[in-house]
Amino acid sequence: EEIENNGYELYTSTYSGGNWSNAQRITNSEGMSQNPSICADPYGALHLIWVDDVNGNFIIYYSKFDGVNWTTSIPISDNPGEALYPQITSDPFGDIHLVWSDNREGSYEIFYKRFFDWQWSNDTILSHKEKLSTSPHITCTTDGSVHVIWYDWMEDPVFTSPHIRYRRFDPDSDSVFSSIKKEVTNDGVRISADVSQTDLRLFRLASPYPISVECQKIEGNRCIWFEPLVPGEYEYILQSRNGTEVCYSKTILVNIPQKGECWEVSISPNPFTTSTTIRLILPSKGQSAKGIVQDTKGIELKIYDLSGRLVKDFSLGTGHWALGTAVSWVGSNNRGKMVTPGVYFIKLSSKNHTITQKIIKL
Repeated sequence: EEIENNGYELYTSTYSGGNWSNAQRITNSEGMSQNPSICADPYGALHLIWVDDVNGNFIIYYSKFDGVNWTTSIPISDNPGEALYPQITSDPFGDIHLVWSDNREGSYEIFYKRFFDWQWSNDTILSHKEKLSTSPHITCTTDGSVHVIWYDWMEDPVFTSPHIRYRRFDPDSDSVFSSIKKEVTNDGVRISADVSQTDLRLFRLASPYPISVECQKIEGNRCIWFEPLVPGEYEYILQSRNGTEVCYSKTILVNIPQKGECWEVSISPNPFTTSTTIRLILPSKGQSAKGIVQDTKGIELKIYDLSGRLVKDFSLGTGHWALGTAVSWVGSNNRGKMVTPGVYFIKLSSKNHTITQKIIKL
């Protein structure tokens, strides 16, 4: 940080060959840029986050260095109030993980989000104890587990002796994240979650007040909610409670498609070594009686690497994908050369729909 035009700005410098490069200015804010945190992913890219004072709101910004330039900064927290003390790290698979302290709930709580599948996830609250929780730190281990610690004054009424809280979870398999399952049909949404060790409440956001959704039935340890909905976009909040205390909340976004617009993509095996099959279910109006896509004009199937570079284009030279409902990928690029092992992304898109899924080549 350095004072510039009566405000603090961020600069970076790179050490190479025994020397530091000239300082490069990253921010250009009218207020104060502070609390920077930086990490490197397994592929050599640098990821930087910091806090900017924007008209009295403290907002977290993000930028990525690709080896030549820093990308244009983007805000990744935009709630009124203060987002402070962000910390960032990368896991061995290239996903980026972020924690920070935020007072949107009325008290400072610890929030978490992850950058994967080419986008930032929704915010997830990790503390929510109606006291002061601040100064988080985060790291990931080789198995992809996320470890977070922070200061917590939840048991100290006079804020003099904070406790250090610790939380470990796996974003892909921990019950906090993955016990929730969402099934969207043309008629509504079916949401289920494990209730064996927690009290769960589901709400659909509506005006002027959220609507409580009653659990329809219990199957084993899972509570199932179903709501018939007309086509449109909806937002749900799933809360885990301990009595009246909210221990955890999760935002669930639902998009009910128009009739005949259900899309699905399955990849098997995944991860793969020599070849994998990508199976597609496209709108019924584009299928014959045998389920083979007949008219797929405007539909594209492409594979990208972690940097966003196009690796394989199955619609290359045709303007539309016309290879049936399944294709096999042997791990080669458009020039026929084998790609290196790593994480890639399959993107199926048309004018109105986009589906992205991660695929791993061993």
